[in-house]
Amino acid sequence: MVRARTLQFLLILTVSYCILCLAEDTSNDCTTADGSCDNPDFEDEHEDDDSDDDEYDYDDDAVYHTEERDSSTCSLYLAKSTIPNSGLGVFTGIAHEAGSTAAPGEIAHQIINYSDQTQVIWNYFWQSFVSGGTKEGEGVQSLIPGLGMAANSFQPLVNVRSLMGKIDSAGINTKEDDMIGPGSGAFSSYHDIRYLTSRSLVAGEEIFADYGDAYFRGRPWAYGMIPLAPEFEVADEMLSQLYAALEETPNVKSVLETKDDEDMQHEIQVLWDAIRTAFVSDERVRNALPSSILDLPFASNHGTANLFLRGENPRSVEWLETNGYCMDTLSVRNSNIHQAGRGAFAKQAFTSGETILPLPMLHLQRDLLHIRKDDHNIISHQLLLNYCFGHPESSLLLYPYSSTSNFINHGDHEANAKIIWAHNDPTEFHLEELLSVSVKEVMMQSHSGLLMLVVAKRDIAEGEEVTIDYGSDWQEAWDQHVNNWSSDNMQRSAAERNESEELSTIFEDDTQATASCHYRYEMMPEHHPRYQEEPGNDGPIAALQKKLPWIESHATIWSDPDENIMSGHHLRPCMIFARHTGNSQEETTYTVQMFNPSVIIVEHDKIPSNVEHFVKGIPRSAIIFQDDAATSHAQNIKAFRHEIGFGDDYVWPESWKDLKQKN
Repeated sequence: MVRARTLQFLLILTVSYCILCLAEDTSNDCTTADGSCDNPDFEDEHEDDDSDDDEYDYDDDAVYHTEERDSSTCSLYLAKSTIPNSGLGVFTGIAHEAGSTAAPGEIAHQIINYSDQTQVIWNYFWQSFVSGGTKEGEGVQSLIPGLGMAANSFQPLVNVRSLMGKIDSAGINTKEDDMIGPGSGAFSSYHDIRYLTSRSLVAGEEIFADYGDAYFRGRPWAYGMIPLAPEFEVADEMLSQLYAALEETPNVKSVLETKDDEDMQHEIQVLWDAIRTAFVSDERVRNALPSSILDLPFASNHGTANLFLRGENPRSVEWLETNGYCMDTLSVRNSNIHQAGRGAFAKQAFTSGETILPLPMLHLQRDLLHIRKDDHNIISHQLLLNYCFGHPESSLLLYPYSSTSNFINHGDHEANAKIIWAHNDPTEFHLEELLSVSVKEVMMQSHSGLLMLVVAKRDIAEGEEVTIDYGSDWQEAWDQHVNNWSSDNMQRSAAERNESEELSTIFEDDTQATASCHYRYEMMPEHHPRYQEEPGNDGPIAALQKKLPWIESHATIWSDPDENIMSGHHLRPCMIFARHTGNSQEETTYTVQMFNPSVIIVEHDKIPSNVEHFVKGIPRSAIIFQDDAATSHAQNIKAFRHEIGFGDDYVWPESWKDLKQKN
């Protein structure tokens, strides 16, 4: 009887595989919404290996957990990822509708001419158009903390997409100022990078960013043959066929679901293993399928992708509160500290000793941030140095990548917070042993594994700016910079122009009318009427003024139906021809001529060379100014550069003081 049922099951499996034609090519070109094809975010792997084939008992109700939470609940948690061997992950603490903001707006750092792919930081880069930093220089790549670095990617369940954000100088240099201040170029002007949910999320669900399939397919040494969305789709279809066939054999289906016939289970398991090996030539598809027959019911009901997460997504909010850290504790606005740019402000009151924010740290070598002249003499450093923790006697730097952490400013001895090591880390992420090894051994880590905490030194009121002590070395360097500062020969940057509420047209100031616009040409009709020039001896500006009525009557109306134009994919040069003033900045729109960018991100977004394309109804928020390469204040060699140090509350590990040992 057992053998007959086993042969019946074998026939069902064979028919199911044949129906699916598993020899189909499941490879996929890089078509990610966030531009992370080649250089996306990468979340670290923990040393512990928990990816064995142990059998799991799943709680079906937990997979669709929809608990309602009070509005005061933490909305964002950092905790152990549901992806096996993937270190930390980011989880929502509240339910979200599609299109809602998943996390606080974040900063972006533009890294210039960095090519060392052997360093861990390389795996965290995004392509620069994601944050609008492409024009900062040659070979620009973007580093985006928060969801841009802490969130994992699981392609079948990607649930957020990014919007480019803003470029401005946080109001440190107003039009009324006589000079450009010493804070110019000392902090990133790229900020408010936002992540919107691409579908509804339930409380406790892990947030997955879109790295792009090509990222994983191009790194088999790091991820192995991990299944991606196409492979999970094939596996799901196979299981769908299988279970449809099993409906005709309820006795076999019962064995899989009740798990009460061990002999039968063993025979079917042997056949399942053999068939997965013999019939599934694509290793990624094979890895997407359940390895145990006892997992077939769960995978069939909830999908092979959810099985891959061991049924732990979403987690309960109670679990996150106990085993993770809240990351939604600070809001960002212009700092109260002169020339500091933006600051971090408490969204709630904190008592002395209370944890404010976790700080997962990315380790990197100091010399990687050097900017050299002719590849020899050091003339400056990448702006990222200002956001890294370090010690003058160490070549090691630590970059914090938690949400809003890069906005915490220096408060000197009046600082209301401090940083400490997370010695009793509930996430099991922090590798305590790294504090007693050499810098060389730390740098051998292929993933981040250091965690610090921002804790309150005293009671902090809601709305108060949170600061830490950067140390005496930093303070002395800043004081010297301010005393020696001169803004001679410095021009106001595009970041400052972006703070203008009302923009000039080509007829008012042709030097200020060239900008960049978020616009997707692919949405437009193919027919383009052409303007018939009138005879005469008008100059260029006068001729354009005569042409303006025709432009307004034939211009295409700007639109953003899927709220995705601001992603950075569709940023292109534009010339402002007209301003239509409304009752507010939000109601004021512009008419512009659109041009092609130097690099076309999406080929069918290219305006034909013989077409003059005009667009009207463009909101102020869709127009930004960008500096030409190497001309922004951040690229000025006079800009302040110094790593963040420590006050009296912290001692840098002696084993990391390799520069002291060399001296």
